[in-house]
Formats: sequence, C-alpha cells, structure tokens
Amino acid sequence: MPQEIDYDGKPELEYTFNNKIIALDYFNENDNNGSYIRMKLQGKEVYLKMDKQKTSKTKRIFSNEQYTLTFFEIIYGACAGEGAQYINGKLLIQTKLEQNTINFKGSDTYYSSKKCQETGNG
Repeated sequence: MPQEIDYDGKPELEYTFNNKIIALDYFNENDNNGSYIRMKLQGKEVYLKMDKQKTSKTKRIFSNEQYTLTFFEIIYGACAGEGAQYINGKLLIQTKLEQNTINFKGSDTYYSSKKCQETGNG
C-alpha cells in the first residue's frame, strides 16, 4: 500500500488516500515530454513515468521497473480553485508478485476541465 509522501509545493496532480497525500506529479527538466508521478511504496519514494493514457477520464498507467500503477474509474467533481478539479477513482498497484486496489481522491490541474482551468483562482 502507498504511504504518505512529503509535500513540497503545489503539484499538477495530487492524489490522496485516507486524507494523506500518496502521489504527486513530478516534472523532470531533462525530459520535457515526460509525465511523472512520485509515490512512496514500501517505505521508499519511487518515480513512475506515464506509459499510456486512454482518455484522461478512464485510465492512466504509470510504471517503472518494479511497479505498474493504473488509475481508473476516474470521476471528476467540482472545481477546486487555482485551475484544479476534484477527482475520485481507483488505483491498481501491481508488482510481479502481487497487486492491490485502493480508492483515492484528490485534485487535478493538468487534466481538469476547460471550465475549471479558465476559472483559475476565481
């Protein structure tokens, strides 16, 4: 199961589980085309690159050599301010040996609706 990670600035994506931040976006200056998230699993922070996206509303898949994370059944809610939108969904965490699914909630700027992005701070 993911553990809480340190918050160090406003992310584009912020996923929470039991009101604790479990994943944030991560931008790598050396890879402008990459989309990354950072998560703490089994006590250590890991970075995962987006592999696939089948529409922002249905599935996002991030992975590295150890883990595959699939965000699915994403439901968008009200605008959350600063261009973000509240989201709920499920997260499937897979390794070669096991898998777990948890429900998550959070906020999303990068994939928020045009209406929420245009609302900004208003």
